[in-house]
Amino acid sequence: MAWVRSAWLLVTWVVATCSAGAGSSHAALATIFDPGSLAAEENMENNPEELKLLQARASRGHAQSAPEVKLEQREIASGNVTVPGVVLELVSGNLSMVLEAITIKGGLIQSFSLNNRSILLKRPYVDQMDGCVFWPSPQSAWGWPPPSAIDPTPSKDFDTSYDLRLSELKHSFELVSPVWKDHNMTVSKKVSVDASRMSFIIDYGIHVGGAGGKWAPWEIARVPPSGLTFFKTGSEQNSGSWPPLLLQHIGGVTWFLQKGDASSGKLFASTVPSTPSGLSWLAHTDGVLLFVKCFRHLPDGMHAPGELQIEIYDGVDYVEMEQQGAHEELLPGESITWTVEWFLREMPPGAVATPGDKILMDSVEDMCK
Repeated sequence: MAWVRSAWLLVTWVVATCSAGAGSSHAALATIFDPGSLAAEENMENNPEELKLLQARASRGHAQSAPEVKLEQREIASGNVTVPGVVLELVSGNLSMVLEAITIKGGLIQSFSLNNRSILLKRPYVDQMDGCVFWPSPQSAWGWPPPSAIDPTPSKDFDTSYDLRLSELKHSFELVSPVWKDHNMTVSKKVSVDASRMSFIIDYGIHVGGAGGKWAPWEIARVPPSGLTFFKTGSEQNSGSWPPLLLQHIGGVTWFLQKGDASSGKLFASTVPSTPSGLSWLAHTDGVLLFVKCFRHLPDGMHAPGELQIEIYDGVDYVEMEQQGAHEELLPGESITWTVEWFLREMPPGAVATPGDKILMDSVEDMCK
């Protein structure tokens, strides 16, 4: 009887722990010491087959280990130099997703990779624009280049640096800009993971001081040329003062296949949300990886002046896939928080990087539901 009791307690704890998931050890312990569980133990001696079944379930639970999250602050190669940065890694089985960010170049997210292949553009020299940045919108509030405190790269300022803050407990990090003195503003990006969805969560912030103002969040992710960028077609599309992009509209989706052999151009567009989540999305594939960004849908009329929720810029040797949040009035001391979820996957079986591919569209819809 003693060995049965020991086996029963061990197996019950393993099964309860695996069933409850991470962070539920108290529930698992309650299962072990529940009187009903102890009563069931008395039947184990006469039911060896049930004990074998529980042991098998425990073994399967151990085999399906939870994803592992790693966070490390270290020096990172950025183009032709090495700079302070941070690496956040999410590992599950034979899959490794890694996001790298640095403190210079506007707290640049310079790499987002799956098994050592990054989807973001990474230039060979530090003084070139690449990776993913964050700006306050509208652009009409600051023209060009962007405020050096927020994105100093176009101004060739590589001394300005974001403050890096790590949370080992939450496996997350935050990058906070210096103050943009013209508007007494700082911006921030907090990066964490959702291990259950194998995704990265970026919480962007715009924080204003004494001046207040009306602003919208704006994420700009640069990817290499010759890829396919797509989103659900909304009610409005224009090119502003730029040459128009060559687009295809198939299956309720707008597709831009960049070939790198034309002059630069731009698209401003609205989009529609997915159901039942109500989220919108913007996706890109290089034919090997599928990069998906999910974010809160922006109803018509809530965008910043001169902007729309979806923007695509063709820079000939790169593409910018951009999206914006709501244009909101901020009182002095108030902040905007805007969340974007990033997914990176291998191309789905049977999918091809061709406008109208239904497998691609369905895969993206499934991620953002």
